[in-house]
Amino acid sequence: MQRHTSGIERMIKKERRFHTKNSEKRVLAEKSLERRLRSQDLCSKLKAIMIKKVRLGLRNLDRSCNLLK
Repeated sequence: MQRHTSGIERMIKKERRFHTKNSEKRVLAEKSLERRLRSQDLCSKLKAIMIKKVRLGLRNLDRSCNLLK
């Protein structure tokens, strides 16, 4: 049974557009790419969470303003 690759692994494989001769450079470039992709993934998740929190906060604020009237 084959293991399915994760989304980040697929993105890493897709991003490789270079040929490096030195194995150290290859490892450093791969680590840098992994960090960048993970950072982008976390950023999008954080953005979604913050949008959800703001929307909930605005709804609660609107409800409390209606109660004061």
